[in-house]
Amino acid sequence: MKELMQKWQVIPLPSEKIQKVIEIIAKVIHISSNVIE
Repeated sequence: MKELMQKWQVIPLPSEKIQKVIEIIAKVIHISSNVIE
């Protein structure tokens, strides 16, 4: 997961909207990984 975030940091992002999208995706992944456990 950290590798994924590092790849995102390499790409120049048109910031705020994409950061919010990434946060939402991260939350979904976090929630779903908790559900799997």
